[in-house]
Amino acid sequence: MNGPRTAFLKRKEEELRWKLASLPEELKEWRERAQKANSLEKNHSQIGRLSLQIEGLQSMVMVELDKAVKGGELWLRAENLEKKALIVHTLWDQFRSRLSLRLVSPFDTYLALADAYARECYVSVYRCLNKIASDQLCPAPLVTFDHQVSPWMKPEAGAAESDGQDGMLLTAQQFQDALEQLPLTLIGLPWSYITYLPHIALLAHEVGHAIERSAQLTKPLDQAIADAKLGDEKRRAAWQDWRKEVFADWYGCAMGGPAFVRSLVDHLANDEAQIARQTRPHQNGSWTAYPTAPVRVLLACHTLRDMGFKTEADDIVGAWSDAYPQNQLQAFSSDFDAIVNGFRSVLDLKQAEYGSYSPPIMNAAVMVTNTYRQGGKLAKTAPKPARAYVTAARLLMQGPPTAVPVQALWQLLRQHHLESRPAGVAGAPAAGAPAAEAPAPVDLLAKTLFANVDADPGSQT
Repeated sequence: MNGPRTAFLKRKEEELRWKLASLPEELKEWRERAQKANSLEKNHSQIGRLSLQIEGLQSMVMVELDKAVKGGELWLRAENLEKKALIVHTLWDQFRSRLSLRLVSPFDTYLALADAYARECYVSVYRCLNKIASDQLCPAPLVTFDHQVSPWMKPEAGAAESDGQDGMLLTAQQFQDALEQLPLTLIGLPWSYITYLPHIALLAHEVGHAIERSAQLTKPLDQAIADAKLGDEKRRAAWQDWRKEVFADWYGCAMGGPAFVRSLVDHLANDEAQIARQTRPHQNGSWTAYPTAPVRVLLACHTLRDMGFKTEADDIVGAWSDAYPQNQLQAFSSDFDAIVNGFRSVLDLKQAEYGSYSPPIMNAAVMVTNTYRQGGKLAKTAPKPARAYVTAARLLMQGPPTAVPVQALWQLLRQHHLESRPAGVAGAPAAGAPAAEAPAPVDLLAKTLFANVDADPGSQT
């Protein structure tokens, strides 16, 4: 009798060890793939950081398996160990599927440019605010596609979305909490944007949300609005409710420049009567999280002027005012200086070290645009800033050449970025990639992910 039972027990142990071995092998392959010159190269440090966290979780499950075998409790713990292994895979799959797109055309060129754009809007500011030395790696967001109609910064639970019932291993909140503990921020764009390159610029708004969270700016920004010298105290409640989205718009303007504002305007444009009705949406008198479209557009253009792009701002305001002459909240325009000054008291993006949108970026975009309009080609040894490519995509749409469809030129922009970008790890010091980082602690992450499983005493069947 002991023989068959022992055999079943041994096979269960071997089965669990094989299942647990699959993920470390896969993560090793991802790290090796990212070291090569391909569309994953700039994600090398992101993959390294993530894989160390995932491997840390996997090691905890392996240790638990060893203890169960040694203590003669394998049958008691086997089902829970398998659940934990599946949870680790589920967490990694949130990134596995997104990284895989970077190896497939046409997603490779688009996501490479989108990632680079997000880095330009994020890394310099994050490095300054968190006092990361120039010889150290700096984290950056990872851009992904999603089914939502608007870009987003906060990742969804995806496959783990549930209320924890019906045998699901994680609740949506547990999964969200786990994602927020990982050393990587996901920023999403709608799938449909793959064929509309100028709207990559909207990532600048989402990076603003990411910077607020990662640099812990919420309290000082809230205080800045509380202290702002407004023309009418009655308007403060609105600005306080709008604060997060207004800050992200302001950040997007400063980092994305005129191309961001034009994409924001296109995103907000609607039927004239619908825009004219926008005022205080809630019957109880409260304000929504977003200002009305006219307030957002006019504040964005106010910020453009403040950043030195008066001509572009005046052009956008003129076109918007002609299309939408009514603004129910016109009085709020008198608060713009106070709001912008309040944000600048916390984060002065006019300082050069923050890497805000500047005339050299615009000049590079104009050069690229003129080259393509004249039927020329860009040298593969002359990379441009990601924000210049996105700005050029917008300029080409405003005045496309007649001989070539603008979509074909957008594809050339994407391809040139991928082919011309310098080798090396994004965010690494100039000398090259730094040494491998030590694994980060995963105790809190494990507690978040495994809470439901640990609360279950396990199957005795």
